[in-house]
Amino acid sequence: MSKVTVVNEKYEFKDVDLILTFKLENSFKEYVLYSIDNNENSNIFVSYIDKTEDGHDELKEIVDTNEKKLVVDALKRILKGEVSCEWF
Repeated sequence: MSKVTVVNEKYEFKDVDLILTFKLENSFKEYVLYSIDNNENSNIFVSYIDKTEDGHDELKEIVDTNEKKLVVDALKRILKGEVSCEWF
């Protein structure tokens, strides 16, 4: 796994463990599966990567219900070994 530091919506710095990145078929968006440790536990998230105007990467929440379903399906296929992705 690879560690990066992100700034969350509360402007707090958090260390993030990147697990994998992937794209959906016929999509230009890149998604990332990552975990954030919070004192006693870890939370796992999936977001899409968006580039800011100044070239930085932002992790954005997936809000579209259909897109969420496609992402979950893709993750299931990745975990079954049916689809390749970039592991960290």
